[in-house]
Amino acid sequence: MWLDRDTEDAMDAYFRSPSVQRELHAAADLSVRSPHWDPRPEDARADNIFAFCFLSGGDAASAAARFAATGGHVSREPWLYLGEGIENAYLFHRDRAFAALPRTDPP
Repeated sequence: MWLDRDTEDAMDAYFRSPSVQRELHAAADLSVRSPHWDPRPEDARADNIFAFCFLSGGDAASAAARFAATGGHVSREPWLYLGEGIENAYLFHRDRAFAALPRTDPP
């Protein structure tokens, strides 16, 4: 489990593993990315968790999509585990995800 990792590098290595990435994408496809998903504000926790997991795994595009889906609703999990303050951790990692996206020139 990722919480058992003793360093941030070990945690990221866990989330970057191909098997974990496959499982994350499969779970997201069956839930938050499903056309049948009917999100409510209290469901933002799932998007927060997927955003964290995707970003930790190096998938900034999927993380940014989940951050956008939160609508700014910050859940306690997973951010409380980072020890940076819940809102600060959310904002820092959200900004990291969007900063990692490729820039495009305006039309």
